[in-house]
Amino acid sequence: RGDLSGPDCSSCVARAMSSWRDLCGGAVAARVQLNGCLALYEISGFPQVSGVQMLFKTCGSGGGAAAADFETRRGTAFSQLEGGAGSSAGGFFATSFQQVYALAQCEGDLSNVDCSNCVTQAVQRVAVECGGAPSGQVYLDKCYITYSYYPHGVPHGGGGGLGGTVPSFFLAFSQICASTFTSNCI
Repeated sequence: RGDLSGPDCSSCVARAMSSWRDLCGGAVAARVQLNGCLALYEISGFPQVSGVQMLFKTCGSGGGAAAADFETRRGTAFSQLEGGAGSSAGGFFATSFQQVYALAQCEGDLSNVDCSNCVTQAVQRVAVECGGAPSGQVYLDKCYITYSYYPHGVPHGGGGGLGGTVPSFFLAFSQICASTFTSNCI
């Protein structure tokens, strides 16, 4: 991801790889995605899935309706994601709009246009799949997005959390817990 340092990325990949055998055993193709990184193995010539196929989703419980205009706020944050993900370095973009924090990441082999299209598909999926949930994540084959609603304001860590940098609380959470992951094994 564009926001992780080399050592943090390496540590994340090591955790993903150590989880691989437990999750997928001797599968001929596997994918383990943690909050900070992705490990993917596939045999050359193996049938590919659509880059926008949904692999995994999770939605927070409760409603974001604590703010009457939550879905409008989330929609604005999503629009910023769609615009920023396709033009940012490394296909990574994070933004915040009125108490809604959102992040998008595309696989490194996608062009800016394909990244933007994938993020648009993910935004459409998460809006339908999660409805008014205060948080959600959608993992497509080539990109993923996550959003969270913070009724008391988006926490800001050591540096501003906008335009490609994740607030430090998010990094700490993903490094300590790494509890949100998806794995696909074939």
